[in-house]
Amino acid sequence: MNKREDILNRAQALSKLIRSRLTFETGDLKQAVEKTTSEGFFNPDDVGFALNHIRHQLDENQTEDWVNRVLSGRPIPEQKETVLCLHAGNLPLVGFQDVVAVLLSGHNYCGKISRKDPYLLPSLLEDVQENDAFGDIRYSTELDDLTGITADRVMFSGSTKSEVQVRERLLESGMAGDRTRYLMRTAHSSAAWISAEALHQPENLPELLAEASFRYQGKGCRTLTSIFTDGNPEMLLKLIR
Repeated sequence: MNKREDILNRAQALSKLIRSRLTFETGDLKQAVEKTTSEGFFNPDDVGFALNHIRHQLDENQTEDWVNRVLSGRPIPEQKETVLCLHAGNLPLVGFQDVVAVLLSGHNYCGKISRKDPYLLPSLLEDVQENDAFGDIRYSTELDDLTGITADRVMFSGSTKSEVQVRERLLESGMAGDRTRYLMRTAHSSAAWISAEALHQPENLPELLAEASFRYQGKGCRTLTSIFTDGNPEMLLKLIR
């Protein structure tokens, strides 16, 4: 089996594994949802929205299409690396895509789970951790619990203010070294581009814009704060009023 086939098989296995956990929201996932909402981390509607979004993302065909697009024309790393993910907690399950990316790549996942969202992601990682196909998996809400690893790569989502502090903390603890590579994401909001053609076929456009602006109380890094168009701005204003 070549590397490409190995990644595709891993994608199918991961998709099937997590979809089976998400199907009925029973057992550990149900408890995680109940704790998340009862302890006031997120409201039930937002948690349900996040879970439904993941169900849609993990459609088997979509997962394979994503892998094929990523691998197209790119070399596949031969050496397995340790990837440390420092997950944000401003949205429920906001770090899920990072987990999927690391697991599909075949690298070892090590995750610092946000104390602002301590139950949902671990409830999905438990089954994955028991599957040998996904390598060495470690995670905790406490960074000190992950000492002993030296990350080859670090994926971080947060503010520009905390970026320097994160680098210093990882270097001091030995979790990162001089050769560690970083992927830092510090976005605070998103923008929408609406073409002139779309303005003439609005359909559910007002509802979609409202959803993008106010979901998660408008606190997400994907929250819509700016709208651009090459069409008639007056027509856009009528749609969103």
